[in-house]
Amino acid sequence: MAIVRDEALILRVMRYRETSKIVVALTPAFGKVHLLAKGAREYKRGFGGALEILTRAHLVFYHQKQRDLHLLHSASVEQPYLRLLSPASVYHLACAALEFVLRVLPDEDPAGEIYHTLAAFLERGDAEPSPGEIYWALRVFQFRTVALLGYAPQLTCCAVCGEAVPGAATFGVAEGGLLCARCRPQGETRPLSPGALDVLRSLVTHAGSAGAAAAGEGASARGGHPAFPPVPRRSAGLDRQVADVVECFLRYHVTGYQGLRSLKSLSDWRTLQRAAGRRSARS
Repeated sequence: MAIVRDEALILRVMRYRETSKIVVALTPAFGKVHLLAKGAREYKRGFGGALEILTRAHLVFYHQKQRDLHLLHSASVEQPYLRLLSPASVYHLACAALEFVLRVLPDEDPAGEIYHTLAAFLERGDAEPSPGEIYWALRVFQFRTVALLGYAPQLTCCAVCGEAVPGAATFGVAEGGLLCARCRPQGETRPLSPGALDVLRSLVTHAGSAGAAAAGEGASARGGHPAFPPVPRRSAGLDRQVADVVECFLRYHVTGYQGLRSLKSLSDWRTLQRAAGRRSARS
C-alpha cells in the first residue's frame, strides 16, 4: 500500500451506504481511479466541496495494487469551475466531457495528456464563452482524446487509396475517414457537404493544437492552452451532419462508447424549452 498525493478532476460522485461516497477521479499519474470516501456525507468529515463534479482537487489516498477501489484519506479544493454550473446548456456540455472520459478511458492507465486536455477544456469553459463555443470545444476534446487512445479520423485524403478528395465527400464509418469516388465502402457511409467537411477538418486541426499545448512544458489547468475553435456559421443541417459523422465514428471505433447521456439530456431540455416558448406565445 502506498500513500499517493496527486491533483485530480472529479468525474463522478455516488452515494455509498449511509455515510460514504464513491468518487471517480482523473489524475495525471494514475489515470482514472475509483476512491472510497468514508464518512464523506457527514459534515464533520471535512471533505467539503472537494468531492463535487467539475472541480479540480488535491487528493491524498491509499493506493493498493490489485484493488479496484482505493481509500481516500483527504481532499482539498484547488479550483471549482463554478461558471460551468449555469446556464443549463453549458452545464450539460461540461458534464458531457466528464462522461466521455468515464466511458472511453480504461481504469488506472496513466493519462497525463488527457488530464491536461480536459483541464484546459474546463478552464476555458469557466471563462464564460458562449454555449456554441463550448459545444465545438467539446468535439475538439473528443477528437484529441481518441487520438491519444490511438484513433483518429482520416480527413485529408481517401482513407483507402490515399488520393485527394476535393469538395463534397463520403465518410466511410468502418474505414474511419473520407472515401474517394473509386473506393467502395466496407459498410455504412455518411455524406459530407463541403461546409461540414471544413468544420470537421477545423476540429481535428484544433485537436492537434490542443495536444501540442497540453504536451508543452508547464501546460496544466493553470495556463498554456489554445483558444476555443472558431464557431462556424450555424445551420441546423450542418450541425446535424457534423454530429452524425462524429457520433458514428466514435461508436464504431472507440470501445465502450455508445453515445453520451448528457447530450441526450441537453437535447431533451432544449425541446422542452422550445415547447414552453410556443405555449407562452399562444397564451
